[in-house]
Amino acid sequence: MIALLVRDRWQTGTPELNRNAFFVRNDSFLLNGMFVMGAAVPSSVGTKVLESAKATLRALIDSPPSIAELERIRTEMVAEITKSSSAPSTLADVWLDAESYRLSSDSDQLRSISKVTAADVQRVASRLFRSANFASIAVGNAANIKPEFERAGKVEVLIESTPPKSSEVKTPSTTP
Repeated sequence: MIALLVRDRWQTGTPELNRNAFFVRNDSFLLNGMFVMGAAVPSSVGTKVLESAKATLRALIDSPPSIAELERIRTEMVAEITKSSSAPSTLADVWLDAESYRLSSDSDQLRSISKVTAADVQRVASRLFRSANFASIAVGNAANIKPEFERAGKVEVLIESTPPKSSEVKTPSTTP
């Protein structure tokens, strides 16, 4: 539920996302829960999008979802659960998750979604994001993105590769 709220607020507050691919997801079964936000944006707006993502998470602590936001997210979650439980291609995944993680039935999950309040969302967001350490990863040409991201803080380049020079590239032989 929080991932959907963050996705909507991040997109609303960051016009650059409307022209680029982006996602927000909560992988609750991995590493004791992992909240991931990602966007494919030009390096010129990378820092702005990154700072906007962090600000969106922090703002959720101070401003609970409105009634309209909560209802829109509930409707989307119900549609998602209904779709995944009725599609033969995902039925096995749903069953496996329910067995592996001791999840309640779809009907119990749907009832639980309807009982979530704005205060519940704010309380969980506060627990998740108030003192969270954020890891930010940028992928691209280090020479282009490093100066941009250094304005926002410390940058550590882990793997840097250089494209081969044209003289090093061998042309494939046309004869066997």
